[in-house]
Amino acid sequence: HTLNHTQLFNRSNYGHNQGKPMTNFYTRPGDTGSWGDDPENYQLKHYTNGVAQAKKRRTVIDCGAHIGIFTRRFARDFENVIAVEPTNGDYLKRNTQHLNNVTRVYSALSNREGSAWLTTHDQMSSGEWSVVDYPTEWPCAVTTIDLLGASEVDYIKVDTQALEREVLEGGKETILTWRPVIHVETRDKQLLKWIETEFDYVWTSKYIKDHILLPREK
Repeated sequence: HTLNHTQLFNRSNYGHNQGKPMTNFYTRPGDTGSWGDDPENYQLKHYTNGVAQAKKRRTVIDCGAHIGIFTRRFARDFENVIAVEPTNGDYLKRNTQHLNNVTRVYSALSNREGSAWLTTHDQMSSGEWSVVDYPTEWPCAVTTIDLLGASEVDYIKVDTQALEREVLEGGKETILTWRPVIHVETRDKQLLKWIETEFDYVWTSKYIKDHILLPREK
């Protein structure tokens, strides 16, 4: 399934459909990211540490789905997956199109709907693209978690290259309604404190820089 209200961002000389399968994964040739070495096991402990906290496993929103490594794991462990990704949509599609419980959204996420731009310090790494508010040669669509209209959300994973707070701001209604596990990749301690205060959550654990926060028990 693909939501068509956003456009897949097509770049010249980047993200071509010339990938090669690695343990049933397609990755961009020459990608300098370590995920290409062993996608099946890449950050597996980060994943299992978080998912173990989910008491229900209905819908998960994968914010910053990249090429679909976590998405494919989520598809195995949850009923429905919404995978949101602005830059690697071609590989995300290739790696998940056989999964009938995955919906792909080719867009960036923030606290507003509209458009923005992408930038990177390393075009050879597909995981180093960031969303910025100043013009570059790479425009992209922007939406919010709340505008996805998801229900029964039990897990939200956010790995969005320093845009994590804005992404969560754009999901406030979803978070307060469904009280999902929040799995966020960050080194920003202030962000973690903000999540606890803003949503009445409590930090529970981490693995390297992947942090898990749960709703505070009443």
